[in-house]
Parts: sequence; C-alpha cells; structure tokens
Amino acid sequence: MSTDTSTVTFVVRWESDSEGVSYDMPSMVCTVEVPNGPGRDMQEAAYPLVAQRIVDSYPNGPSGAEAPIEPSWIFEDDPMCMVEAIFKGTPELLGEWAHSETI
Repeated sequence: MSTDTSTVTFVVRWESDSEGVSYDMPSMVCTVEVPNGPGRDMQEAAYPLVAQRIVDSYPNGPSGAEAPIEPSWIFEDDPMCMVEAIFKGTPELLGEWAHSETI
C-alpha cells in the first residue's frame, strides 16, 4: 500500500427486487485503494470504486439481465446492493461463509 492511498474493504450483498436483501445471492468482499487527500473521507471515496468493481464483476447484474447495469445503480437512489460492513485496511479472512465471494 502506498502512502498516497488507503485500503478500504466492503462486504456487500445484493438487494432483491421484492424482498429486500436476498440471501440466495452472494455477499461480495471487495478491497479497493482510495487516494488520500486533505479532508478526504476514505469511506465516501470508496463507494464509486466498489460500485465499479461490482459492475465489472457482474456487468448484467446478479441474474444476468439483458441490459447492462450502471455503477450509479449500485448504492444510489433505489440501490441494488446493501453494505453489510466496511473495514479500514485489508482484514485477514480466516474463513468464508455461505454464498460469499471476493471480487
């Protein structure tokens, strides 16, 4: 890790259209490098990076819809995903739980 960046790790779960959080779809563990800067909020700066990583991993969403999804759909307005946890740094994963994957 560079002193010019900080590492942030999100645990994110897909939202279901009708039921809220869907436990049938995987949790995603996503670690990103966020540029440091004066007055910069690491967590807020990480959201667009994580959204882009999700779109890169699931270009048509979790169910493979015909149309591609947009990064702005992940956390904004009527979000497609819910953040379960945010960690500063890269936590050491000792074990995985059902339906989880690292993206």
